[in-house]
Amino acid sequence: MKGADILGDGEFMSELIGSLRFRELVDIQSELDRLHSSLPELSIPITDDCNLRCRYCYASAGDDGHTSTFTKEMVDAILDAYFGFIKEHGKEYADNGEGIVAVTMAGGGEPTSRPEVFRYAVERCKEYAASLGLRCEFSMPTNLTCGKELMKFIIDNFSHISVSMDGPKDIQDSQRPCRDGSGSFDKVIRNLRMLSESDVRFGFRVTVTRGSVDRMKEIADFFNDNFPGHSISFEKVHLMGRTLSEDDYPDELFNRRFGELLEYAKKKGIRVRNASMRRPDEIRVSFCRSVGVPNWTVTLDGSIASCTRDNMPDIFTFGRFDFENRRFDIDEEKIRKIRELNVLHYPECTDCFCKYICAGDCPDIRFISKPNCDLTRRLIANELKNMLEQGD
Repeated sequence: MKGADILGDGEFMSELIGSLRFRELVDIQSELDRLHSSLPELSIPITDDCNLRCRYCYASAGDDGHTSTFTKEMVDAILDAYFGFIKEHGKEYADNGEGIVAVTMAGGGEPTSRPEVFRYAVERCKEYAASLGLRCEFSMPTNLTCGKELMKFIIDNFSHISVSMDGPKDIQDSQRPCRDGSGSFDKVIRNLRMLSESDVRFGFRVTVTRGSVDRMKEIADFFNDNFPGHSISFEKVHLMGRTLSEDDYPDELFNRRFGELLEYAKKKGIRVRNASMRRPDEIRVSFCRSVGVPNWTVTLDGSIASCTRDNMPDIFTFGRFDFENRRFDIDEEKIRKIRELNVLHYPECTDCFCKYICAGDCPDIRFISKPNCDLTRRLIANELKNMLEQGD
């Protein structure tokens, strides 16, 4: 079994197997059926533009050729078609019983950099949902540099946001400067203070470059000291978009530093994570809903894709949106192929002990680089040990 050496001695293995004997078996096909019968979540990438110029931006947001924005008419066309789809097919889906429609403002650039269209999209979503007796739950990744009034709007309307921030002022201002080259730290901190006094759930997403990989403990302390209790996700930079070669570094260095961070954070009670981390009792076949369902991201050029990342491989595109006729044109054969991007179709995962926890890693990452299997196995083994120690 791949990765068995990471699980350690025979005593631990015996204890682990003993605990698993009393757990209910998971029907993998039922898990797939549940995903395939779930309502596709809608993602609206408001704009390709951005008010920051992060040195590692994968989408090169705000650069020449990356400044397009949805018009209100385009937003209306998408929402009319999407909620029309729900009205016609809603009863066929397994997870619409609570009357909640999940909508995310993700993909492209920074959604709040076009506040008028951003506000319009949220308000129109709410109106369409209400007309069907439903309500929207909004989420988004954001650099959180918007103005005070828009921050109030976000707090009033969003249930969860992922804050892209890289840590202390010197790191943040160097890696995530504003469009004019000035620092973004003070703006983000101002909005975080407002956010931390609200009921909106939020966490931090830290991009770790060569310049910050040796400062991960310091970064964790910064967030925990200022905004305790919120999760901090550390993700290694990828060499794409605006990323400079000097910002990249070997996976092994990230793995080593993140392993040290885990031990440090455990002692201090800091919630750190990585995309590879999952609770071992959360079984999954597909890495995320984006490929498992799949979700619907309507891009500015009218493509319908399962992934929110710009410049994604063509395999994630499965249709076109007809703005004139307000219609989704879906290729069912492409959906079938997207759904096959799961751990059952990755030969290298066949005999890995964590295949149904990791689910083969992010399919998008698999196309642009090699999955970081060593880190994933070590993280999941660590979680297994923690669960046994806690008696979960």
